[in-house]
Amino acid sequence: MANSPRSKPYSQFPYDSALGDQSKQALDWIVTQLNQLIGMASVPPSQSLQSFGTNVIDPTSAQIVSAGSRASSITTSIAYVVQPTVITFYWDGTNGSQPFQIYRDDNTIFGPFITGSPFQVTGLTANTQYFFYPYWDETLQRIQFATLAGVSVGNPAIAFTAKNVLAAQQQILRGRLTLGTTVATSGVTTPNAGSTPGSAGGGGGGGGGFGGGRYSQ
Repeated sequence: MANSPRSKPYSQFPYDSALGDQSKQALDWIVTQLNQLIGMASVPPSQSLQSFGTNVIDPTSAQIVSAGSRASSITTSIAYVVQPTVITFYWDGTNGSQPFQIYRDDNTIFGPFITGSPFQVTGLTANTQYFFYPYWDETLQRIQFATLAGVSVGNPAIAFTAKNVLAAQQQILRGRLTLGTTVATSGVTTPNAGSTPGSAGGGGGGGGGFGGGRYSQ
């Protein structure tokens, strides 16, 4: 069976001069509840004359089921500097980073956004591989890192000593944009204490990747 088109919201209930005030109030309540049920918290400026027509989809409502792929965006790269017990992330144009921007699939560009950079995590262990799960939070309008009580370490506790699917899930929750796919999959290894600084490879900026990192004593 083919899918039926979505109902359009009504801006008012059908008018009938023979109806009393209570009936009008009841119809008004019904129309309001139906608009909410089809995922429309507000209605268009003009009333639809047909109850069915071209689908109107609100991706932030319950009209979209969380299954399969979704529309995505790409971002500029984020850089990091690695020390034996400290890792510092940058998205402000310094230390090899770029001012953070989001390129969305509706042809809009958000940014540049540099608030929160540099972001430092301390209390790490030398010569240890760590994984990080950063994301852009649309509600908070800032870059966040996934954390799990009792699992992630460091100060703040955003570093994982092994890949973690629950942390990765935090990146893809509705209203979030995944960042740092490289540091989530390949991780970042801290150098030995007192070691000679060296360079670390990094990915490009496509899909929220991380730019090149570098070691520093």
